[in-house]
Amino acid sequence: MKKVLFISLFLVFGCTVLFAEDNPQPVTTKIQKVTVFKSGAQVSRTASISLEKGRQKLVFKSLSPILDPNSVELNITNGVRILTLNVRSNITDSIPDHPNNPALDAEIEDLRQKVELDNAMADVYIKQEEMLLKNQNIGGNLGIKTQELKDAMEYSEAKLTEIKRIRLSHANLLQQHKNQLEKLQKQASKNKSFQTRLVSEIVVEIECKEDLKATFGLNYKVKNASWSIAYDLRLVDTSSPLTLTYNAKITQTTGEDWNNVLLVLSTDNPNQPTQAPSLNPWVLGQNPPAPRSAFVEIANREIIGKVTDYQTGEGIPYANVMVIANGRNLAGAATDLDGNFKINVTEPGTTLRINSIGYEMAEIPISGAVIMAQLHVKATALKEVQVVSSKVERYSENQSVSMDVIKSAPGVSYSYSSNYQPVGTQLIPFKESDLTSALVYQIEIPYTVKASGEEVKVAYKESELETVYEYLAVPKLDLNAYLIAHLPNWERYGLINGEMNLYLYGTYKGRSLLGIEGYAKDTFDISLGCDKSITMERKVLKKFKKKEFLSSDRTEEREYEIAIKNGKSLPIQLTVLDQVPISPFDGLKIDKVIAEEARLNPKTGELRWEQKMDPGTSKKLHFSYHLKVPKNFNLLE
Repeated sequence: MKKVLFISLFLVFGCTVLFAEDNPQPVTTKIQKVTVFKSGAQVSRTASISLEKGRQKLVFKSLSPILDPNSVELNITNGVRILTLNVRSNITDSIPDHPNNPALDAEIEDLRQKVELDNAMADVYIKQEEMLLKNQNIGGNLGIKTQELKDAMEYSEAKLTEIKRIRLSHANLLQQHKNQLEKLQKQASKNKSFQTRLVSEIVVEIECKEDLKATFGLNYKVKNASWSIAYDLRLVDTSSPLTLTYNAKITQTTGEDWNNVLLVLSTDNPNQPTQAPSLNPWVLGQNPPAPRSAFVEIANREIIGKVTDYQTGEGIPYANVMVIANGRNLAGAATDLDGNFKINVTEPGTTLRINSIGYEMAEIPISGAVIMAQLHVKATALKEVQVVSSKVERYSENQSVSMDVIKSAPGVSYSYSSNYQPVGTQLIPFKESDLTSALVYQIEIPYTVKASGEEVKVAYKESELETVYEYLAVPKLDLNAYLIAHLPNWERYGLINGEMNLYLYGTYKGRSLLGIEGYAKDTFDISLGCDKSITMERKVLKKFKKKEFLSSDRTEEREYEIAIKNGKSLPIQLTVLDQVPISPFDGLKIDKVIAEEARLNPKTGELRWEQKMDPGTSKKLHFSYHLKVPKNFNLLE
């Protein structure tokens, strides 16, 4: 008997263990914090659960279907040891389409009672009508006076008419109640229906030394999440610093809603490779090494940017910009007059291919949703240039200064400087924060970001920028003066590439791009738009041409005047830019350059005037030069 009892207990215990292993205990977790990267995010969940001593299995359900299994990290209370951890993806889960609605249930019950009352009253009216019709045989065989008969017929007619009217009105009301009840019942039925979705689950086997209340912390990374920056730049007046508001535009389609969670924004990229690239020998005549593909995904469906000239920094209009992935053209656009472009993409690209007439083609890895590109002038344009030394006269404050200008030529060889000395290996001290250049911003207020992909805009920082203001004018191209904000020590503000809305003197002035990546100068410049209270005019004073004696060449003379007036009530610092031409070869010479108070750049021909102008004052700037032009040469002015 004891043997049978022992076997029975063993079978019961064994079945219980097997049942527990096949049905792990579910753990309900809640998202507490999400760290959003430029591409991807890390989700942090927490849970508390009572555990018994011994081995047991737990399952964390309803997690994102696109979580990275290699990124799962589970932290647990002391006294609990994790034995195994498995991630199960593409698990089907059922959830209600809508939460329960007690108010809706109460309204349905109220309508149901009204319909029952309407049906009961309909029976009462039918009985009244039947009774009235049965009593129409008035007086029997005894006879009845004419007046009494007339009164009885009038009463019967009036009563039947009233009953018919009440029944018709009541029938309409009953139908209205039925229709409304049917509508609410359908809504309630829909609320009680379930939808099927794909999720991930994490099954963990643990061992507890004793009964305890355990706390879990679950972290994992997901794709299909990103944030981009949008600045609001505000200027009250030029005596005050600029105010910059940092806004994060967050989107996600991870399969799980982030409801009322703490958000952390990071400029880091968890997809960035950790292995440094290596160079292989480059044999002339063979294709040079190409940069490796971009390491980030473009979660945004829009790429914006600007294409500029490498030497001048000016925007290049009508450049062709294509988004490339695995040799395929995904989408493209042309730049506008200022070199700006915007491309809508339906799938992630890896490279931007940029072409423009007169420039070398460029292929740039896509490293974000905002791309700033620079193009180099084609080297073939310099084929006929010779190595010469010429004199360029610079006139500043009525003093002539001679400068040597060396022009490049084809066929020039290059070598390393013989003064090069190898640098020895040196240990560099660093703090833990020096291991990454990522910027991290903690949002203090919880936010909700739905998995529908709807954009959520969060203002997370505001800074006052140390600013030096200056006006810049290029009257040869534009007769407006533009307000420029110079930002010294701009690195301390944590700026990254992004869109920027300009608000000047309380008025929205338009949208621009803040392109900061790859910028290496000490001062960063932001153009804040033109000021119509500063007016100017540029005109030609002299355009003279004469033929050289005993020569087929001709000499031409040019003289220009720039008139400026400061119509503002405050003094201004104004920089005016113009230019004299530069020669592509020795036969075409530019000399006798006269530009009072201007600085001349002999390599580019740029003239720069720096003027301080009091309110209401005017100024005239002059410059002139001579040209020696070969026969039949077209200047293309």
